Amino acid sequence: MNICIFEDEGVKTLSPMVDFRPVFDLRAGSLLIREKIASAFPDADISYFVRDAMLPSVQAANPEASVNALDGEEDILFINGRLLMDASVKSAIENLDIGQALVCSGDVVAARTNADSFDLKNLDFSHSVKCNAVLVKYIWELIAENGSQIESDFQILTLESPSLNGHISADARLVHRENIHISDSSDIQAGVVINAENGSVYIDENATVMANTFIEGPAFIGKNTIIKAGAKIYGGSSIGEMCKVGGEVENSIIHSYSNKQHDGFLGHSYLGSWVNLGANTNTSDLKNDYGNVKVHCGGEMIDSGSKHIGLIMGDHSKSGISTMFTTGTVVGSVCNLFGSGFHIKSVPSFTWGGADTDYTEYRLNKAIEVAEKVMGRRDVPMTAEDKSLFQSVFDFSSADRKSIL
Repeated sequence: MNICIFEDEGVKTLSPMVDFRPVFDLRAGSLLIREKIASAFPDADISYFVRDAMLPSVQAANPEASVNALDGEEDILFINGRLLMDASVKSAIENLDIGQALVCSGDVVAARTNADSFDLKNLDFSHSVKCNAVLVKYIWELIAENGSQIESDFQILTLESPSLNGHISADARLVHRENIHISDSSDIQAGVVINAENGSVYIDENATVMANTFIEGPAFIGKNTIIKAGAKIYGGSSIGEMCKVGGEVENSIIHSYSNKQHDGFLGHSYLGSWVNLGANTNTSDLKNDYGNVKVHCGGEMIDSGSKHIGLIMGDHSKSGISTMFTTGTVVGSVCNLFGSGFHIKSVPSFTWGGADTDYTEYRLNKAIEVAEKVMGRRDVPMTAEDKSLFQSVFDFSSADRKSIL
C-alpha cells in the first residue's frame, strides 16, 4: 500500500506551531500525527506532500521518503496531515475505491487515486463518502484532545501490554500499576508518586523522574527527558524527547528539546521545540469571568469555545524570569520576551523585549547565531535547511511585526 500524507490549506490557522514543522509533525498525545497514521497502516510505504517552504527540511529529515515527487500512475491513498486517526476513520479509508474521497464538513480526509488525479482544488466530490473525523483546525483543539490521545496512544505504544522496567526506587509509589508503563533505562527516584487512577502514564526510555515528583495520568514523558525534583505534572500532559521540566504543568503539550526547568505554572498550553521558559514564568489559563477564551488566529480573534487556554508558543522562543502571559496568549516563533507585566495577547515571530521596554525586531542573524548555540548544546547541528526556514518565517512575519513596533 502506498500512502501520501499531505498538507492542505488548513495549515494557515495552525501558526505558529507549523512554522518549523509540517502539520503532520504536530504532537497530539504521546505521538506525532504522522506516527499515528503510520501505526494504523504499518505495512505502507509512506511519502509526503508539503508546502514549498517546508520541502527542503522535510526531505532532509526523511531522506528515504518521497517528498513532493510522486509517480503519476501509482494507486495512492492520500491522507490529510491534520487527521487524528481512529479505528472508524481507518476502516473508512481502507474501504475507499479508486477515485473516491473521504470528506468531513467539506474537507478532504483521504482520497484514493493517482498523483496526476489528486488536486484538492478540483477534486471530484461526486464520488465522495462522508464521515465523522477530527481534522485539527486550531492548536487549542490539540490541547483539548490531548488526554484522550494519550490514552489511545498508550495502547499503540504498549501493544496493550504495559510493563515496569528501568530503575524504580522502592520508595516510589505507583498507583494503579496496570495503567503505567516505565521503559528500559528510565530512572524513577525516591518519593515519586505516579497516579494512573484517572488515566494511563507512559514513561519512555532513559527518562529520569527526580525525587518527590508527582505525575497524574493521562501523561506521557518522552525519551531522555528529565522531570525535575518536586515537579507536579497533572493529567493531559505530554512532554516530548530531550526536555527538562519542573514546576507545575497541567494539560499541556511540550515538543522535544524544550525546557521549563523551574517553578511556575504552565496550564492548557502548547509549546514548540527549542523553547525555554525562564524561572517563575507563569501562564493564566482561565479568565476571571469564567468566559470562553478568545485567541488571535489568522489575523482575527476567534472564540475558542473553551474556558481553559493558556499559552501557545512557537519554536525557538524564550521567556525571561518572572514573565507573565495572560489567558490565550499566542507567541510566535523565535521570540525573546521579558519584562514586568503581561505581554500582549498576540506576539509576532522574531519579536524581542516586552511591553514595558518596547518591543523591537529580533535580528535574523542574531537569532540564528543563538539558535545554533542552543542546538549545539544538545549535539544537534543547525543545517542549511534550518537556516532557510528561519529566513522564511522572518520574511513571512514582517508585516505582523510592523503592527506592534
